[in-house]
Amino acid sequence: MVYRNRKIEKSVLCFLRTLPSDILCFPFDIRKAVNTLEKCKMHAYQNFAWRNRVPLQDVIDFCQSETGCTHKQDDKYIIMYNGSSKFPNERIKYTIAHELGHIILGHHEIIRQQQIAQNDRIDKALEREANYFAACILCPIPIIHQMKLESVYCIEDAFEVSREAAVIAWNDYYYYNKSYNIPWHNDMIRLYENANQIKES
Repeated sequence: MVYRNRKIEKSVLCFLRTLPSDILCFPFDIRKAVNTLEKCKMHAYQNFAWRNRVPLQDVIDFCQSETGCTHKQDDKYIIMYNGSSKFPNERIKYTIAHELGHIILGHHEIIRQQQIAQNDRIDKALEREANYFAACILCPIPIIHQMKLESVYCIEDAFEVSREAAVIAWNDYYYYNKSYNIPWHNDMIRLYENANQIKES
């Protein structure tokens, strides 16, 4: 688990380094980040349903998820998410970040190579990894440390994440010791400090 988390953190840093400096700020604009990927498009369920003249429930059934999914077609990806008003913007952001995690971490390729139809153990592992990717990109613990945030509410406000995501981040931050992972800590802070210097100059 720790080994996989280190790999996910490296994947997050590699992806962030490809982004223009104006995106490297908080709250992180996950839509802008996804739009930098030539082989990736996003569609709200509602728009997809309207364009294809099908009921919204058919799209939800097709995606096998009420919140979001990703489809791979040839070498391109389509991230789909439920843009309904019953899902707050913070929840939609997290869904998009989670789906981006599946793409960046190569989960579709893993499933194809292993020809996994339905394997609950593998599915849960990949879901955990995508969740960790989303947390690292939307609400990174080194940045919480650097900003000296002091509560769940501060995290929720600074990163514009849901209360649930802020509570998880706060619990992780409570036990955080940067000495256990100095490269991730220092590289993440340096990345955002350099981006902000570029913006100010």
